[in-house]
Amino acid sequence: MWDLSPEQSKFYDEVLNEYFGEEGRFNGAIYRPFVYEQSVSGELDAESNRELNQQTNLYDFMRRLLVRRFESSFGAFAQSIENFLAVHRKAETFIRKTGKFILDRNLLEKIYEADDDLIEEELNRYEEMLETKVLPKNNKVYQVDSFSRKNDFIADIESDILLFEELIERMKILTLATKDPKAACLARSLFSVITGTHESLVAGSGEPARKVIVFSEYADTIRHLSNYLEAKLPGKIITAVGSISAKAISDIEKNFDASFKGEQKDDYQILLATDKMSEGHNLNRAGLVINYDIPWNPTRVIQRVGRINRIGKKVFQQLYIFNFFPTEVGATIAKSREIAAAKMFMIHNSIGEDAQIFDIDETPTASSLYHKLQQSPEEAETESFLTFVKKELAEAKRTHPEIFERITHLPFRIKTAKAASANELILFKRKGLGLFSLQVDASGNMKTSQIPVEDALQKLRCPFEEPRLELGNVFWKAYDLAGKYQETFSGGTKNAQSLETKARNNVVAAITFCEKENRYDILHFLRTILEDIRQYGSLPDYTLRKLAQHDLSKDPDKVSKFLDAVESLRETLGDFYLVNLKTRLNYKNSEIIIAAELQVKK
Repeated sequence: MWDLSPEQSKFYDEVLNEYFGEEGRFNGAIYRPFVYEQSVSGELDAESNRELNQQTNLYDFMRRLLVRRFESSFGAFAQSIENFLAVHRKAETFIRKTGKFILDRNLLEKIYEADDDLIEEELNRYEEMLETKVLPKNNKVYQVDSFSRKNDFIADIESDILLFEELIERMKILTLATKDPKAACLARSLFSVITGTHESLVAGSGEPARKVIVFSEYADTIRHLSNYLEAKLPGKIITAVGSISAKAISDIEKNFDASFKGEQKDDYQILLATDKMSEGHNLNRAGLVINYDIPWNPTRVIQRVGRINRIGKKVFQQLYIFNFFPTEVGATIAKSREIAAAKMFMIHNSIGEDAQIFDIDETPTASSLYHKLQQSPEEAETESFLTFVKKELAEAKRTHPEIFERITHLPFRIKTAKAASANELILFKRKGLGLFSLQVDASGNMKTSQIPVEDALQKLRCPFEEPRLELGNVFWKAYDLAGKYQETFSGGTKNAQSLETKARNNVVAAITFCEKENRYDILHFLRTILEDIRQYGSLPDYTLRKLAQHDLSKDPDKVSKFLDAVESLRETLGDFYLVNLKTRLNYKNSEIIIAAELQVKK
């Protein structure tokens, strides 16, 4: 942990609450022009509701992005504020000169799929578009003069500009870039590690000096740390950020790869890197990974640790992971640790991972269904129903905290009943990495079918005061039928299904290409991926996005880039990853974790 000065602590609290909290000063008007264009107090049609939800989610995403940058490092936050200020100034100028405003649909589409640093690039592109006044095709052009709240729209943009200017000035006064307590804490830890005096690390007999890798999601954070740490630990640090030169890669291999064939060196003891270095590199001369910030996608954390935990070349008896967790307030807004930990159970429970990345409490139960709804902001925030559920749960937690205390103590399997308009059984069933929702018609034919999670949750929704009913006479028969039902993996949400569809179509196109070109070297692995996507769904969203990035049906020239991504995935997972996964998971067995009987009142 690190300590803040009284002035810094006050500023920290203001940023997380007054500036970018739920009811903070940040308006985000340029990300949600719809609420200013027309009144949203009445009933909206489907298209208007979609547009409103999409823009509201974008605003929430940008607000959380700034909080995550702030939690990562003061340097990354300062750079983001500069970027946001530039975009807002350009937007204001564009409106005053043209009377128009554009919210680029490319920004909306990419904002949930891109890495955070790529989001910054997209914002820069958006800024350039506003400056050149080139109107992209297929983008809605808002006529600001026709806005029902035109004055509020312009005033809120100006208010955000003043907010960003105020933040920049306050950060200069507090000298946060140079008096950074989090970076100072890191510097102390690094010094004790490389000098062998850190109390938490145990050195084995005959082991070499332990080197360190510090990972961050953000290039700006790594640049900030590089400048800061070089003054504290001169000559000990090498940095991998952005486009890494061939010389830098060579230096990293010589200093951190125990399998390097040439002369190994000890010029550097510390590697600062973004997640671009977390794939495809052997860095096992380092015995410690420090996660300076926690990504939403836990696969990235596993990939980071995988750089030092290399099969075939054991250097240290024990490997260590240090985590810089967000503060309590910041974690509430950013949800980074909660989201990553909620997903981590797939690693430990499913493939037998021995290492514990965050803490010992990474096992799911039926009660973690609530957290599952919050596990992926890039998914949940694009689904209006899940956004609605999250708001409902937040309100319920506020008004009935005692119920949520009881939820944390629920057993692994839950069986209950409630009144309804039809006799049926609704079940949540876990099989391997999949969570399935089943419906059994208990009115006569006892037909079992798979339904979306959204539909299942809607059927179970009820007031807090509604009483629990006793299980009916047909419950166990329906329960037994559901236990024998063979599920088909199709993703958790409609957005996830769309992503899987794009990835699957690209894999099919690549298989066709490789069959024609006799590329048998990679054909087997492509078929393995296809089987995984169709039946098991073990690939994380980050990987699926890589596979879905290009539409090979429309742009077959991109197949070589697609196969490069597949080769990288193959190097990470291995040719037989799915065979090993199925063996460990025992896919013949599945487990019902929640069963709720719906009974017609007599």
